[in-house]
Amino acid sequence: MVKANTATAHKLARMVYRLLKFGQAYVDRGDQAYEQHFKNRLLRNLQKQATHLGYQLILQTETVS
Repeated sequence: MVKANTATAHKLARMVYRLLKFGQAYVDRGDQAYEQHFKNRLLRNLQKQATHLGYQLILQTETVS
């Protein structure tokens, strides 16, 4: 938990530094961007775990009818 708090504080500090030094405005990317980033990270981690265990993942696209 301590590492997570430190990482979050460091991320916020970098954001504030950029805002102050370069005058950049904070842009909230929204929920959809967060969800996409989360999904990509999850898929990447699953690929690594499958490779580590000797499996190969085959991604399939879901079709909605």
